[in-house]
Formats: sequence, C-alpha cells, structure tokens
Amino acid sequence: MHPLGLTANERKNKAKDETGFLSRWPAYPLAPMVYSKALEANIKNRQNLLRLWDAWSRQPTTSQPDLNLRLSLLKTKTVHDLQYFIFFRMGDLPTEIITNIFRLVSWSTTTPDDSVVTRVRLTHVCRQWRAIAIADHTLWSAIWFRDKFPYTRSLTFIERAGQTPLDIRINDPSEAEALTDPQMSYLLDRLFQKVGTIRIFIMLCYHWEPILTVLKRLHQALRVGTPLILQRFELHRLGDPYLWPGSTFAPVGHSVTRYPMIGGPMLPRLTYVSVNGIHFDWRSSSIYDLTTIDIRRLPLEHALESSVFRSMLINCPRLEKLALDGAGPDGPPIERNHTAPIELKHLKILVLANFTPSYVQGIVVHFTAPNVRDLTIMNLFRHEYTELYVFLTGRYPKVRIFTMYTLQVARGLGHTAMVKFLGSMTEVRYIRMAVLEPYGLSTFMYDPKTMAPHRRLPPFARDLFGSSGAPHVASTDLPAEDEGRKKKKPKPKTYVFPQLTVAEVQSIEKEWLEAWLASRKAIGLPLHTLYLQGDLSKYKKDDVERLSTHVSKLAIIGLGQKTPEEETSLL
Repeated sequence: MHPLGLTANERKNKAKDETGFLSRWPAYPLAPMVYSKALEANIKNRQNLLRLWDAWSRQPTTSQPDLNLRLSLLKTKTVHDLQYFIFFRMGDLPTEIITNIFRLVSWSTTTPDDSVVTRVRLTHVCRQWRAIAIADHTLWSAIWFRDKFPYTRSLTFIERAGQTPLDIRINDPSEAEALTDPQMSYLLDRLFQKVGTIRIFIMLCYHWEPILTVLKRLHQALRVGTPLILQRFELHRLGDPYLWPGSTFAPVGHSVTRYPMIGGPMLPRLTYVSVNGIHFDWRSSSIYDLTTIDIRRLPLEHALESSVFRSMLINCPRLEKLALDGAGPDGPPIERNHTAPIELKHLKILVLANFTPSYVQGIVVHFTAPNVRDLTIMNLFRHEYTELYVFLTGRYPKVRIFTMYTLQVARGLGHTAMVKFLGSMTEVRYIRMAVLEPYGLSTFMYDPKTMAPHRRLPPFARDLFGSSGAPHVASTDLPAEDEGRKKKKPKPKTYVFPQLTVAEVQSIEKEWLEAWLASRKAIGLPLHTLYLQGDLSKYKKDDVERLSTHVSKLAIIGLGQKTPEEETSLL
C-alpha cells in the first residue's frame, strides 16, 4: 500500500483542506516578517515530513500499515507542498524549463481523466502559464474523448495540438449514452481534418453504424492517397457479440458491412492492430509488417480463412505479440503446400482464450513460437482439454510469465497432462492465476517426471487437494520414509516452475490460496511476492496476515495494474 494512494473520499477531503489552507494564506507579496516566519514553518514541516517518511519505510511489510501514521504523513505533505509551491519562484524559470515541468506533470498522472483535468488547470493559474501551456503543441496531443457531445473540450485540444502527432481515444461511456452514426460523422468531419497526423487511434463503440462510418472514412482517406502516420489502430465493438450484419440485421445507411482490414503499403508505419467483434473482408486485406496482432470475438461465419491467416503470419516476420480471443482461422492447414508450420521466432507474447479444444489446437498447428516469454491461456472450460495440454507440452520452453485464468482440468489423464504441460516450462518466474479450484492448484505439487506428489506437503493442504480428487496426495497414500530406497538410489526430484517467485492472484478462495502457498514453501520453493487483486471483500486482516507468513512480500494492486517484476521477467 502506497501512503499517498487516495480513495475518492480522501481526494475530496484533500481538495477541501487545500482550499481552506490557501484561503487563510496572507495576500501576496508577503511582508518581510510574515515571509520569514512562513519560510521557517515550511522548513520545520519538511523535517517532520522526512521523519514521517522514514517511520513509514521502517514498517514491516508483513504487517498492516499504521493508519494514524499514514494520516499524519498525508496532512504534513499537503501543507508542506502548498507552502513550498508559494515560495518557489516558478515564474522566473526559463520558458523551456517550465514547458518540461508541465509535460512531466501532465503525463505522470495515474488516469487519463486526471491528465485532462491537469492540463486544463495549467491554463487557469495565470496568464504566463496559460500562454506557455497553449503554445506547447505536444501537451495537447493525447486526446481521450470523455466530454459530452459535441466534444468542445476535446476538439479544442486537437486545435491546440497543431501538426503534432495525435493519440486519439474515443469510447462510449455506456450503452445508454452510445454515439449515434450522425454524431460520429460530425466528430470525424472535424477530427479527420488532421487525419494525416493521427499516430494512435483507439475506439470502443456499442453500435455497428458508427464503427462502419470510421472504417469507411479511413478507406476514403487511403483511396485519395492521403499520407498517414498511423502506428496503432484499435477498434472494439462493445455490443452483443452475436449481433452482426446479415440476414437478421441490416445497419442503417451502410450498404457495405465488411471492409478490408487497413494496412499494407499505404500505412508503412502501422505496427499494432487490435480488433474486437469487428468483421472484415479478410481475403481483400493487406496486412504486412505488424508487430502486434490482437483479434477477438469473431463468429465462425466470419473467421479468417486458413490461407489468409497463414499469409498474415508470413507477411509479419517480426511479429512480437499474437492474441487470439474467440477468434482465429477457420481450421488447420489443408493444402499440401501449406502444411508446414510457420516459424515466428520473434514472437514474445501469445494469448489463447475462449476456444474449444479442437479449435485452439487447429490454430496452434499453424505456427511454432520457440521464443515465447509471456503465455496466456484462459477461459478453457466446459470441454475435455486433455489432448490440448498434451499437444502444447514442450512447445514453449522459454516462457517466463504464465497466465492461467479459468482453466478446467479433467480427472485422471487430464491431471497428468496438466502437470506435464506445466513441468515443460521450467523458466516461469511470474504467474497470474484466477478462478482455479484445489484440483487445478494441486498440479503444482507433483514431480513432472514421476507424477508423484512431493512428500513434504502440509497435512491441511494434503487434505484439501485429496478431497478435490487429486491422485495419491492424501496422507494415507504416502509410502514409508524408507520404503523402496534400500535397493536403489532415489532419483533427483523435479518440480513444476522451480524458478517461480511472483504470483498475481484474483478470484481464488483464501483457504485454497493459503494451501497452495504453504505447499510451495514446504517443498522448498517459496514465493517471494504475492499480489492480490480484484474483489478482496472476503479478506480480513487475519487472512492477509496468515497469507503473509508464506511469502516475503504481499501487496494489493488494482485490476490491470503492471508490477515491476512483470516488466523485468520479460528481459
């Protein structure tokens, strides 16, 4: 927990305290005596702040933070920063230094909303700041359309950005407030006056018509030869995945409902494409030299043809990330000259989600990726996936970050297949887990070569895993300590994920998680760091303290938040 991380209510109270403090501050410029006393008070506040920071940093990481200490730290820092801001001669700095400070402040915010508010506030302080901020085109180049239609504020940002490359994000706040097609046309009429300066374009929309309008306008710009610098293109449909243009649905005002995917020679800088629930004319698409391909939610009727999928992979030899979530080719390779797998030697991140066993196997057979570092397998359930895990075993030996969300492990041979699959990735050091039951968690406690559970599992963990159906793990299944060892030397033990040090966990029962952590510790492979995220309402103080006894560090993070270890694990 970071002491300066504020809740919504704390931010509200902080703003109120700041306003009250500033209202009591003497008029500027200060009289010499008043200035001297205020400066002395600020120095004392700084010394007190350093003392409080030191006390905070000395707290044991395994215990709950001192909330009174945190409150004192927040109050002292608020007063100190307000005083220091008043004393600091900001206006005397060179313009280029002030510009760099403004950029640092604007891009260091934690949310896009905060970035928007910060930039607006910079123009409200004084005439000097307003002139400097508005003159810096870079400061206004990232625009997230969060204001209401007709987007006066966001369009003002675009005007202030000049010819600086633009990073654009448009998304519907809710289905009730979703953009209509006329509103999208109004917006694009103004935005596409600078279509040649758009570097990043991200849009999330509920309705088909606005999405088709965007695709139509982009293809119009390409047809007339407008030079584009687009590097990243994301288009996400948030509505019903089973609703698409066809016999039962006709978008109003759009005769064309399947456009080619943008790309090819007309977009030489495009490297990142992510499309979600959007149907394209894949056969007419020109897809080259991408480093990221992310395709989600495609019905089989609109899946990529096998030959088109292979051409896409061949034409993107430097592909680094491939994410397929409920979308992919229409089957395995069938032509004789197209049966050899394509080697994706630069692929570092692979995501496979929401597939039936035969379908996902039909995808993976198209390519090899021996250098994958980050592998995600999620939402594979309601089917028998044993053959898939057997097929995947040994294909990704260099994985360092492994994500397993909502995986179903079948009884019997399914358990063995999962242990063997996990055991084939010996370099994993960071794992993300969610929605796993004891039977699935037990697969971490077996020797991948002998398929025997490790002897030193805690009794309560044995009972939990055994009651879930895990084979040979109950205490009654243990052989005598010296049984079978008189005639031959015991073989060296092997482990699932012997280098694992960090786990990021959500939606796993606390009792099951504790059994998993205690078991890893008992077999000599304790985790160093545990990150908890998601709904933690079931976790009490005692639960957190109990989990902390099995790891060196426990921290709570937000959904989707990056961790320091996550970045370094890919190196």
